[in-house]
Amino acid sequence: MPPDPSNRIFASTEAKAARAALEEQFARDQFTSTDGSRSYGSGCGTPIGTRSPGNADILVAFVRPRVVNTVSEFSSATEMSLATEITQLALVQRDANGQWQGMLHITRDTLRWHLHSDGDPEKWRVCGLPGHANGWNPNRSEKPMTQWLPINGVNTELGPKVIWETNMSWAKLKRIADSVSKLPPDFVVEGNPEPELPIYYRDVCPGEGCSFGPWLACDTVRILTEAKGSAPTAFMLHRGDTITALTGDIKITQAGKVVFSTKIRVDQEGTHALFTPADTLYPLIHLGEGFGSWYFRGKGGGGFFFFGTSDNTAEIDTGPNEGYSVVRQARHEWWVKVRTSKGREGWFTPSGYMVGMSPHYEEGAFACPPVEKPE
Repeated sequence: MPPDPSNRIFASTEAKAARAALEEQFARDQFTSTDGSRSYGSGCGTPIGTRSPGNADILVAFVRPRVVNTVSEFSSATEMSLATEITQLALVQRDANGQWQGMLHITRDTLRWHLHSDGDPEKWRVCGLPGHANGWNPNRSEKPMTQWLPINGVNTELGPKVIWETNMSWAKLKRIADSVSKLPPDFVVEGNPEPELPIYYRDVCPGEGCSFGPWLACDTVRILTEAKGSAPTAFMLHRGDTITALTGDIKITQAGKVVFSTKIRVDQEGTHALFTPADTLYPLIHLGEGFGSWYFRGKGGGGFFFFGTSDNTAEIDTGPNEGYSVVRQARHEWWVKVRTSKGREGWFTPSGYMVGMSPHYEEGAFACPPVEKPE
């Protein structure tokens, strides 16, 4: 639903009063709240959805929610439904085994709330849990709405036992929530969806000085007919065989994840960016000399990797004193196409360094190092 910065939809007395009631509820439910009162479903009849608070399967932590629109089909003298834009901070979902699984998930979302009045246009009550649209069925019929339970600041420690993704915790979420709640009122949190995978980078030789050309095998290497692990063997390379590396493709199988606890301004090596606690950065591949590609606010991009390489060869750098945390590594596969002196071609994934990969940095003869003899 498009936002309405002018608030024209709240021109009537009834709409203004309904919005005020909902914002009062938000003041209690905001993640950083210390007010434990809960008034959902109080004297309102049947709320939106079908589940009771005790049976909710999804908890959503949010901060700085904002009313952005009304839903006209629920508007009457005694009932009204308002759609609210929220800054979604985390999701806690019950899995098939009944256990709660938690993940940091900073993005925007829209929830629908049901309000009821006994006829007084200036007095409204919030009914039940917020409704969340689940999209569409395969036949294009609308899926039923489910209810989301906001995570309140006082019920986190005493709430369900949660198995968090990576090293997240309630305490860390609270710190991030506090930072987000202090952003300027006019700050709009952009959507931060995870990238759709796999992502491919074509004709890439990653790493400092990496170059295609003559390479030397110093171990036995299996060359496949295609760039996939299930492909049949085309031929074998043995120690001392010379090949020509023609090209290489990188397949991103897992995006990294960097979250922020404070505002971080990056002004290094030609990269100029401002990240806030409402942002999530998804590193994809470190290409060398401190630079790489990432996914941010729904778009591909890149720049200086101020957070480290953050790939499948690096340790996770939590950066606790830097205002950011690398909570997940990126993972990728690098497939290289080679040709032998006899014209045979195929693909393989280098498991380590091969002589010739970085000729600019190599010294000495084009030869394999001596084989170490066991003592």
